[in-house]
Amino acid sequence: MTEAIHARAARELLVLAERAGLRTHEVAVDWMDDPDSSVDLLATALAYLRGIARLHRTRPVLPVTELGKVPA
Repeated sequence: MTEAIHARAARELLVLAERAGLRTHEVAVDWMDDPDSSVDLLATALAYLRGIARLHRTRPVLPVTELGKVPA
């Protein structure tokens, strides 16, 4: 379950970074399938939908171009 939470958080961070104007880059990874693993399809789908809804509601407060600037 922890790996699923980290993967979901990583996807959400990528969406927020792109919305804030940051560039992202794809990196290839080696995937090793675990035949003994299982996924609760309904729980996973609901978690993804909740994440999508959260991202829809979330907007960056400060554009990246404004970071580091001292308010006048």
